[in-house]
Order: sequence, then structure tokens, then C-alpha cells
Amino acid sequence: MKKTLLGSTIVLAAALSLPLASLNAAEPEDLIKYRKNVMKSIGGHTGALFAIAGAKAGDPSHMGAHADALASSAMIVKDIFPPESADGDTRAKAEIWSDAEGFAAAVTELEEAAQGVKDAFDNNGDMGAALKALGGSCKGCHDDYRSD
Repeated sequence: MKKTLLGSTIVLAAALSLPLASLNAAEPEDLIKYRKNVMKSIGGHTGALFAIAGAKAGDPSHMGAHADALASSAMIVKDIFPPESADGDTRAKAEIWSDAEGFAAAVTELEEAAQGVKDAFDNNGDMGAALKALGGSCKGCHDDYRSD
């Protein structure tokens, strides 16, 4: 029994470490592609929220789903800019890594703004103000840390 339990524990530990090991061993172009997809999803949810709020398109009942997804996605931005993804087919500026403190502050602003949108929706708050803050955080980061 002890050998079976020990063997199972070792196999489980090895299996759980595989996803992390493969993520850390990713090629720079794969890291960049992943980052682009995450940022596109943030942009997509942001665009959908603005369209619904402006009564241009979308069903208002979808707003909560977009707000939830946006807040969740914003929380992983800090993890999708590893140094090995600095070069390649990317619009990420070198300042992301040379001004890591400033970039971290910009990411924190995004996280807070995205959470603010979710909170405004959940609490029947001022969606206009929350979306304005979100737009400002996106613009600020793009102005400083993304090439045209």
C-alpha cells in the first residue's frame, strides 16, 4: 500500500509539473502569440462593453460576462511579458523591460480599472466613469509601452 501511494504521489507530482515546465520552455514566438491572443481578448471585451454602453450593439444582458472576463484577463497581463519575448513579431516596446517599475504600475492601473468596470456593473454603479478610467489606462499603457 505504501509503495502504491508513494508511486502515485510521484506520478501526480510529475504530471502537475509538466504544464509549468512546458510553459517555461516555450519558444519566444509562441510567447508572443499567446500574449497577442490575451491582449486581443482584453480588447474584444473592452470593445464589446463600449458598444453595449453606447447602445450601438450587443445585448445589455451580456455586459456582466464581458466585465467578468475583462477583469479576469487583466489579472494575467503581468505574466505575459517575459524577457525572452522581447524580440520578434511584437509591438511591445523595450521600455516594458527597461522600465519594469513603470510598466508594472501601468499593469496595476489596468487591473484596477478592469475591476472597477466589473464592480460598477455588479453594483449598478457609474459604468460611464468606469469605462472612461479603463480607456485611459489602456491608452496610457499603449502610448508608453506599445509601438504603432
